Amino acid sequence: MRNQNTPIAVEGYPFVFGAAFVTLVLALLSWKIPALLLLCVTCFIAYFFRNPQRRSPEGENLVLSPADGVVIYLGNAPEKHLGEE
Repeated sequence: MRNQNTPIAVEGYPFVFGAAFVTLVLALLSWKIPALLLLCVTCFIAYFFRNPQRRSPEGENLVLSPADGVVIYLGNAPEKHLGEE
């Protein structure tokens, strides 16, 4: 996976810019309370799609968790849906 050098993930641009545009329109129409509420929503959307710089530890025999998570189990697990117990 390539790490982008942008503060917001590219996939989030339509959501962030769309919400920001509607916020700007409401502000220009002097609808202060709806604009303020949508500004909060826009900030949340930008936070949701943030793309922080990640540093992977270096070394051998390491397990990295995807999606900024935590590895909670490493081993064989039963798969009931495939008929394995």
